[in-house]
Amino acid sequence: MSGKKYVYGIIQKDTEEGFGFMGLNGSPVSSIVHDGLSCVMGDYSGKDFNAMSQEELIRALLTHQQVVEYVMQNHTVLPVKFGTLLPGPVEAQALLAQGHSEFLKALNFFQNKVETEVAATWDTNQVLREIRNEEEVVRLREAISSKG
Repeated sequence: MSGKKYVYGIIQKDTEEGFGFMGLNGSPVSSIVHDGLSCVMGDYSGKDFNAMSQEELIRALLTHQQVVEYVMQNHTVLPVKFGTLLPGPVEAQALLAQGHSEFLKALNFFQNKVETEVAATWDTNQVLREIRNEEEVVRLREAISSKG
């Protein structure tokens, strides 16, 4: 795969920008503009994502997320799905033109909002022990066992 553009996200900006941040394959992250919107992207000449090992995919996904978070420091970002490639800048401008009104609506909706990621872990056996004696669970268990 060579000569492709990797897309990280879309921002509202009417001038091209070099972000001073490196993305996938150590490629500089910059933007391509169309009518007040910018595609945040970088060159991509790496492996096909389907051919990557799990470790390589995780590293690439982390880089994708780091770029989006870096750009979020100064812009509202519509993140683009991990692994999105375009043939070149002309296709990026066509994408911005095609979805222009929807992208603007979404960017305006998400402006001044923050994304929060929450992860939870639990001990399944402990949870089952705790709910085993709840009244509704006891009643349902008795109803099921009485039917044989």
